[in-house]
Amino acid sequence: MLSDKATQLTIALVEKIDAKVGGAYKIFGWDEIAPLVGKETVDQELKDLFEEVRLNSCLTLKYKDDNEVCFAMTDKAILLKQDLDAMKKAQEGKVEAPMVKVDDQGNSMVVLPSSKNYLQIVDNKSKAPSRISSFFAGIGGGALGGALIYAIIYIVQNLL
Repeated sequence: MLSDKATQLTIALVEKIDAKVGGAYKIFGWDEIAPLVGKETVDQELKDLFEEVRLNSCLTLKYKDDNEVCFAMTDKAILLKQDLDAMKKAQEGKVEAPMVKVDDQGNSMVVLPSSKNYLQIVDNKSKAPSRISSFFAGIGGGALGGALIYAIIYIVQNLL
């Protein structure tokens, strides 16, 4: 999971590169990346943040040295930026319905704002069958399967 500073760096890199899905590799000097996180100089903390972003699969690294780094942003980083933009729009009230909601377990899910019945469809699919109906379905399936196997064995024995 990305820390706050690593998330800030990821979003800033996506904006700086103007990354598209399947973006190309770009070469930047460390001194160009330092201002993105509010640093004036390049230090080990900046390189550690960059490594944290890489380890969280937000960028693919081609090479790096003391002066420059070559990398491409991954789809995960681009989706992270899009999700944060959607949440900001929802908080500002620019979207009639929030696009990202949280279910009972705390998992985030994307909701299409043009579909009014979308949440009802998700709720209906998420309801699990009761224990009693599952029990009787299991008993019935076992009895039916056993009857079919017995019928096959009976037919094979009588034909021979």
